[in-house]
Amino acid sequence: MMVSIMQYVFFPAARWEDIVGFGDAEIQEYQKVIEASAEQIMRLATSGKG
Repeated sequence: MMVSIMQYVFFPAARWEDIVGFGDAEIQEYQKVIEASAEQIMRLATSGKG
């Protein structure tokens, strides 16, 4: 019998502070990129290859 385990990646809540030179729209876009890449970021961080 094979059991499948779903893997979830949770990043702690982050708050953007003291941002100079970037507008709100740019920060929102960067946040989307980070959230969309969360699984890959964690995989690289835990593999030691990043």
